[in-house]
Amino acid sequence: MIKKEKEKELAISLRQRGFSYTEILKQVPVAKSTLSLWLQSVGLSKKQKQRLTQKKINSALKGAAVRRQNRIILTKQIHTRAKKQVGKISSSQRLFPTDLF
Repeated sequence: MIKKEKEKELAISLRQRGFSYTEILKQVPVAKSTLSLWLQSVGLSKKQKQRLTQKKINSALKGAAVRRQNRIILTKQIHTRAKKQVGKISSSQRLFPTDLF
């Protein structure tokens, strides 16, 4: 039980310095639910809350950029496969007057 007390003290100390749960969990190997119970009474300053909010925003933006890039790659792969399957289309067979791709 002593070990858990040391982990709890470390977790509280890290949280008081503005660390996120994820950052704390990297140093304190406990369940997130345990961490939540330990830290529910630990408040954060406005500056610390702003830092954590900015981290969330940056993560969301990074994730969106990765998803967008993956979508672009997938679209290009689909387009390339479709071109190979269809082959050449004469201008009289086209639905549109110019190639869209």
